[in-house]
Amino acid sequence: MRRSLAHLHDVVVRDFARPFHFLDIACGDASAGALTGTAIAAYTGIDFSEFALELAARNLARFTAQLRLSSATSWMRLTRGMIPLTLSGLVSRSTTFSR
Repeated sequence: MRRSLAHLHDVVVRDFARPFHFLDIACGDASAGALTGTAIAAYTGIDFSEFALELAARNLARFTAQLRLSSATSWMRLTRGMIPLTLSGLVSRSTTFSR
């Protein structure tokens, strides 16, 4: 996993020198660090777990980028059920997260 994140960081630094927007689906706690030292302008993280989103907010607090964190269920309501086919199976098997 760390090797993959290091590779992602290298690609982002090399190929995205100008400010960019990053969409992270199933962002979890966003602690990967792959975006540290990049030209990120905006980060959008989506996850089913409200607890993970709270952790993500803390982990991303050091970034100056515009941050948007949203629960997947809120996002689905916002898009009125028009979700990509690749997420449809995941949505039908969603679980309830508790603290």
